[in-house]
Amino acid sequence: MSADDNIALVRRLYDEGINRHDTAAAAAFYALDAKNHLVGLHLISKGRVSSSYCSPREIIQAALLHNAAGIILVHNHPSGDANPITDDVACTRKIKEACTLMDMELLDHIVVADGLKVSMRERGLM
Repeated sequence: MSADDNIALVRRLYDEGINRHDTAAAAAFYALDAKNHLVGLHLISKGRVSSSYCSPREIIQAALLHNAAGIILVHNHPSGDANPITDDVACTRKIKEACTLMDMELLDHIVVADGLKVSMRERGLM
């Protein structure tokens, strides 16, 4: 899947609870099978105004329940700035390591804010 494909998939998440009007940070992931077909959507957390807790252990556990071969992480920035911050990059790298250990692939991490979508994969931040 290309980064454009990943971003297109994110549109569904707006209907599932993370959108540009949220005043709280939220994180979710798409679970995909070995052929990159969607097998699940999992809301990880809804946080405070400026942060959402993201645990690699909880993400991997939920992904395994979906029998996922790969995942695409998505979270919003209520600030309106879709650019990934240092914490986003660090969290993404931890989750990618955990996925690798579990024979799963982290395909992308997309940040949404104010109608904008930024692919961390496309930006080389994974």
